[in-house]
Amino acid sequence: MKGTHPRLDIWIEKTQSALALDMPKEHIHLECELYFLLSGERRYFIDGELYNVAPGNLVVVPGNAIHKTLAFNQKGYERYVLYFTEKSLSEVRRDLGEDVFSRFFSLGCVQFPPEQVVQMRERFERIFAEETKADAFSLSMKRSLLGEIIVMALRYGTRKACAAGEGADKIQHVARYISENFTEPLTLDDAARMACMEKTYFSKRFKALTGFNFSSYITQLRLSAARQLLLNTEMNISEIAAQAGFSGSNYFGDVFLRVYGMSPTEYRKQRKER
Repeated sequence: MKGTHPRLDIWIEKTQSALALDMPKEHIHLECELYFLLSGERRYFIDGELYNVAPGNLVVVPGNAIHKTLAFNQKGYERYVLYFTEKSLSEVRRDLGEDVFSRFFSLGCVQFPPEQVVQMRERFERIFAEETKADAFSLSMKRSLLGEIIVMALRYGTRKACAAGEGADKIQHVARYISENFTEPLTLDDAARMACMEKTYFSKRFKALTGFNFSSYITQLRLSAARQLLLNTEMNISEIAAQAGFSGSNYFGDVFLRVYGMSPTEYRKQRKER
């Protein structure tokens, strides 16, 4: 079930599934995201880090970060996902200071003591109620509650260790390397050697654990970098393609059109008009 009155700067979804489903495709958006699991177990891959998410855990996803959720077992699950823009939190950012505010977005997956799990769930429920029964005060209330969630995560939360076993540590090592070096040429053979795995086996384990095909992961990282350059610089398309790691501007344009349904130039124009 989803809220029926989404706002441009803060909106929330609630989903309950009896099936252990994977997110159908890799997910990336400019907005920030908070994923709060109510029941079940999930595996969450975000920017090279892999977490086994349990009920009461909070996953912090910065804007423009590549992420995907996967089934951890055959059980169903229930979760809230809260989306927001950083500019909607200007007061919280001012009160916490830039360093502390930035630290929140590096938390990854957060676990809480039992009492704070209850309080965290209450705040997500209240935000969802504000969205489904919106009035003139709902947006201000949602901003206030979101600020409380951020402060609670920083005060009470403990960063959860990344997933281990099943080759997860080796796969994460490669995924982190790719996320830091995606502009450089990197083949499947190179990655398999880095993980000390046979190529076919590495490809299957990478897909199973992260939800990404090896080549798709690299492409998404390059597209993510390109989007930031389109929005935040005046570089031309050829310069952006080169800096993001694409082999040429024509190839970059073709990939961008296939993924986003418009050319890089159209995307830049549309986002700036907004």
